Amino acid sequence: MGTVPCLVLVLAIALTATPAVAQPAGPITIGDAIAAAVSAHPGTAEATARAEAAAEAVDLARAAYLPKLDAMWQVTRATRNNVFGAFFPQNVIPISGPVLGTDSFESAWGSATSLVFSAEVFDFGRRSAQVREARAGRDAAAAHADAVRLSAGVRAADLFLTVAGTAKVVEADTTTVARLEQLQRAVGALVSADLRPGADRARVDADLAAARGRLYANEQSLEVARIRLAVAMGQAGASPAVNAAPLLAASPGGLAADAAPVDVATHPTVREGAAQAQAAAAARDAARLAWRPTLLVQGALSARGSGALLDGAIDNGAGLWPDVPNWTAGVSMTFPLFDFGATRARVAQRGSFVIAADARQRALTDEATGAAREARVMAEAARRIAGTVPMRLTAARDAAAQARARYDAGLTGIVDVVEAERVLAQAESEAALAALALWRARLAQAAAAGDLAPFVADAAAPTGPPVVR
Repeated sequence: MGTVPCLVLVLAIALTATPAVAQPAGPITIGDAIAAAVSAHPGTAEATARAEAAAEAVDLARAAYLPKLDAMWQVTRATRNNVFGAFFPQNVIPISGPVLGTDSFESAWGSATSLVFSAEVFDFGRRSAQVREARAGRDAAAAHADAVRLSAGVRAADLFLTVAGTAKVVEADTTTVARLEQLQRAVGALVSADLRPGADRARVDADLAAARGRLYANEQSLEVARIRLAVAMGQAGASPAVNAAPLLAASPGGLAADAAPVDVATHPTVREGAAQAQAAAAARDAARLAWRPTLLVQGALSARGSGALLDGAIDNGAGLWPDVPNWTAGVSMTFPLFDFGATRARVAQRGSFVIAADARQRALTDEATGAAREARVMAEAARRIAGTVPMRLTAARDAAAQARARYDAGLTGIVDVVEAERVLAQAESEAALAALALWRARLAQAAAAGDLAPFVADAAAPTGPPVVR
């Protein structure tokens, strides 16, 4: 997702959802869950901060083009002994001046100030490669932040649908338990009147116990799903209730079978892989250019003062102010003659990184392509399954009513009744899940496209027909 899609997503969420707070005041919509995940989850904040840091790295790389001007000022109190001779450069600057022939621990004031100007006028493209690497790193970090936000939104939406689906299963289980409790009372009365064998009541008791066990297990799954949704929204201490009524009342309108294929090149993870490959190539180019001369235009303006006199005397009234000026200007060139071995190794290393980055980009492209194809298959299957729901639900309700009527009339046994109740409970649960499966397929399509804005808009105002009428 680029800058424009990101803005579209933010605007869509702002128009269709109000971000949830630490403890939601009421049931949240799927848009609320996505908005909270995108804006409040710590993972998105971390990715955004890293993207901002990568953007600053571009300015840092560009700063290499600027000339340098260093200023220095110092005041010292030191001895003035000096000897002739040479030594390797070091951090301790030697005392300058002639050899006086005598040593003394007398000290004098000394001062120095300078301005040093340095500008690299020609670099053989080295700094340009470093800027390209920084820009590619910035693009990769921005794409990664988009991918993290997309992933956070998709996870929150998926968990929202899980909570909604589990809640409908719990609701169906509760209804099933109530029906079986009513059947238990009716069968118990018949058994007590010696109109039915005791085995009928035992069978109802067993099925009622099993139904209650399923209810308790699904209630646990519902609470776990709510906790996971709260964590995905960046509100780990909350226990959000969901409002899935708009999703159950209508199906998504963006599941057209003839939808245009997804352009995976715009997906955030694919863009991140492409930018990382560009960064690796730029880093390899910069390594190749490292074994090049450095040409500098330099200039310096300096002044010194000292209380140590040429005859060995000390003038304590002098040296606190630099009063002897000098200037210099010229061109210098440095060349790392013996660095060719290290440069060759670095280039080979960066070349391997380029190969790895290219391979990763191809893998990410293949994964995005596969995800888009899976979303289309998922949408087609969800449409076909949803088409069977009305007939199946109607048939299950009729079968349960007929089985109960036949049992009350003494025309069938209790096994047919409890089996019909089991089929009805399963049909009611799967009817709700079939409706949510359409939305899950729509979410998969949006995730494969790398843009949740159409999904958020569709969820806010569904345009498709309901699954269960």
